[in-house]
Amino acid sequence: MSFNYDKHKSGADDGNFWTSYSDLFLGMSVVFLLLYVTASLQTGASGVHAQSQNERLASKVQELEKQLAMYESVKKDYLNQDASEAEAQQYNELMDKLSLLQEEANDERKKLSNQANDLASKEKALNQYQQLVRNMINANTLAKTKITRRENVIEDQDSKIDEQTKEITTLEKDVDQKKRMIAENEAKIADAQKALNKRQADLKKALQQNKMTQKAYQAQMAKIKAESDQRLGQLKNQAEEFQQELVAAQGQLGQVKSQLAQTEGELQMTAEQLQATSGKLQATKGQLGQTLGELSKTKQQANQLAGELGQTKQQASQLAGELGQTKGQLGQLAGELGQTKGKLGQLAGELGQTKGKLGQLEGELGQAKGQLGQAKGQIGQLQGDLARAKAEADARRLISKRIKDGFAKAGVKADIDDRTGEVVINFGDVYFDNDSSKLKPKMKEVLEKAMPEYSKALFADGKLRDKITSVEIIGFASPTFEGKYIDPKSLDPSVRRAVDYNLDLSYKRARSIFQHIFDAERLNFQHQKDLLPLIKVTGRSFLAEKLPNVRNPSSKNYCDAHDCKKAQRVIIKFSFDDKK
Repeated sequence: MSFNYDKHKSGADDGNFWTSYSDLFLGMSVVFLLLYVTASLQTGASGVHAQSQNERLASKVQELEKQLAMYESVKKDYLNQDASEAEAQQYNELMDKLSLLQEEANDERKKLSNQANDLASKEKALNQYQQLVRNMINANTLAKTKITRRENVIEDQDSKIDEQTKEITTLEKDVDQKKRMIAENEAKIADAQKALNKRQADLKKALQQNKMTQKAYQAQMAKIKAESDQRLGQLKNQAEEFQQELVAAQGQLGQVKSQLAQTEGELQMTAEQLQATSGKLQATKGQLGQTLGELSKTKQQANQLAGELGQTKQQASQLAGELGQTKGQLGQLAGELGQTKGKLGQLAGELGQTKGKLGQLEGELGQAKGQLGQAKGQIGQLQGDLARAKAEADARRLISKRIKDGFAKAGVKADIDDRTGEVVINFGDVYFDNDSSKLKPKMKEVLEKAMPEYSKALFADGKLRDKITSVEIIGFASPTFEGKYIDPKSLDPSVRRAVDYNLDLSYKRARSIFQHIFDAERLNFQHQKDLLPLIKVTGRSFLAEKLPNVRNPSSKNYCDAHDCKKAQRVIIKFSFDDKK
């Protein structure tokens, strides 16, 4: 293989030299833009193959940067030394178009970057909203627990008040019974007074009419006095019994007071009932006072019974003092009940505040639920993007599987990458000759078997065929020139010319495959017309490859130590857009 530099310098080429460079410049720029946009979309959609795609894209970007640096060096040399005015003008127009494409790519990059920032801020806000919702739920649970405990305390106190109400009812019944006993006592005293008055009147009348003697009169009066003394003794005993009953009632009231002191949180109803009991006791005192008045009248009418009636009055006065003491105790109980009522009011206020806070928390919880719903909507959108990315990956795998099945059926050997859709056709032992882009008959036979199956796999599914955006034919060349290894990192002019030659050779090899598979006179297959508008032809030479370590770069036997045929391979790769 040799590089005829004088031929290209003299301009004796067939006119395709500059056109090849123009196509290469434009093709590589478009590929760079498509790769960049694809990487940005996959990043924004939280890609399924994020890590592998990033590594692959980084490798491709490095390849493109190396090629663009080489193009820039070659371009400057050619424009400064060999280019005509027409070529320079054509180049300037091409650069203007590339600048416009670069600006559009920058705008798209900024837009995708803003979308990625928005997604990150929304994810952060969602985490904050979830934490806020957890805090609100915890506060709500705590507030409900406190309310439940207070309600249990109130229920216990209500139960105690019911028991005390029953005891007060029993006391009221005792007071009513005492009233009936006093009324019966008054009736008995009245009957005794009437009987005494009648007998005294009869004795006086009999004495006046001389129906009985003075002695008999005195005897009768003595008898009447004895009977009166006996009757008054009975009344005294009844008064003592009544006093004992009052003492017992006071003891019961004291016990009720102790119970009320223990339930000072909830005694408003008990206070009203005790006040009613106090009114009844006051009525009893009034009735007792009336009884004392009637006894006083009896003392005036019966002078002989004055001492006994005076004693009865003294006992009644003592009873009145005891009743007054009881009234004072009831007043003290009323004060304690007032304090209890105040505490109950305070507790009711605290309960109202707690319910208000609970209502506020419920409102905030509702608002947080609304915000959580919005965040869920955003998550749904992200899940949709993820589903689209997964659908794209599934579609790539489906098409790759169809290509594998078709190639296997046609007997074509190839290496197919399920993730990227890259197809490396294995031509067996037959590859391009050195310094040649001409297809050998064996290679043509393999292409004539492979391309019908390849196009059928791409366009067989109506849902997927419209999502195929391009099909790229990529040529390669070995890293040698005139049998020697070429260092791609060297900027030596002679090495650059060799690299340029191999780059052009890799492009011509890809173009020769393109010309053969679309030569209608020699090859005709289904979907051939559908495939043609999607084709892109590019050459990579060996710049994008990971070359093995070369111990002796100056050696002319590089291909003896390394398989140069593998470096002459051709890749066919389809691009896929799931948004269509």
